[in-house]
Amino acid sequence: MSIKDIAGNENAKQVMLSIINSNKIGAAYIFVGEENVGKNFAALQFAKALNCLAPQDDGDCCDECENCKAIDKVIGELNEFSMQKNAHPDILYINTDKAKFSIDLVREGLKAINSLKVIYLKKKIVVIQDAERLTKEASNSILKELEEPNPAVVIILICNNPEAMLPTILSRCYTISIKRVSNSIIKEKLKILKPYWDEKMISEAVIYSEGKIGLAFNYEKIRENSAEVVEIFKILALKENDIEK
Repeated sequence: MSIKDIAGNENAKQVMLSIINSNKIGAAYIFVGEENVGKNFAALQFAKALNCLAPQDDGDCCDECENCKAIDKVIGELNEFSMQKNAHPDILYINTDKAKFSIDLVREGLKAINSLKVIYLKKKIVVIQDAERLTKEASNSILKELEEPNPAVVIILICNNPEAMLPTILSRCYTISIKRVSNSIIKEKLKILKPYWDEKMISEAVIYSEGKIGLAFNYEKIRENSAEVVEIFKILALKENDIEK
C-alpha cells in the first residue's frame, strides 16, 4: 500500500506528497481526525514514503523496498496489546493506551532512538498513537524533543482530539487532517480489499461505517460480536430457571 491508496482525502494526500518532494522534512507531524477514519493507515504510508529507497515519480513509496517492508512490519504488525512487537533500531511505536507507562516509554524510547545514528532508514521514525492521552510528564518529554529536534528523527503523532494536547506541541507540528469519506469510496475499497464479501455484507458495512473507513473494514468482526451479544440477550430474555442456560 502507499499514500495513493488512502481512501479519499485528496487534499491530505497532496500535502503528504508535497512534503516528500520538497526535501524539507520537518521534525514532527500530527495526523488528526475522528476515530476510525484511517489516520493510522495514512501515517504508516507517510512514514514509508519518507524512507522509501525506490520512490515513485510522484514521491510516493514503492511498497516493495527493504525500508517500506520494515516499516510495514514494525508499525503494521503489533502484539495483542497493540504495542510494538518487532524491534528495529530506527523505528519506535508507542501506544499511549498504557497511560501509566507512557512517561517511561516516551523518555526511554526517545533516549534510545536518539542515541545512535540512522542505521537502515533515511529518517528515524517515532509514532505515538492517541497522543492526546500522553501524561503531562510524557508531553513535556515530547516538547523538549521538538524544541531541540534531532534532524535524523521524525515524530509522528496520531490524535483524535487535538484540543486535549499541549498547545506548545501542536504549534511545533505540521497538521495533516484525515476525514470521513463518501459511501461510494468505501464501497469501492471494500470490493477491492474484501473480495470474499458478498454485496449484502459490503452494503451493511458501508451503512454502518457512516464514512469511517476503519469501521467498514472491521465490520465482519463487529457483526460477529453483535451476534454474540444478541444471543446472550435472547437467553436472558427467556427468564427460565435453567442454570445451564
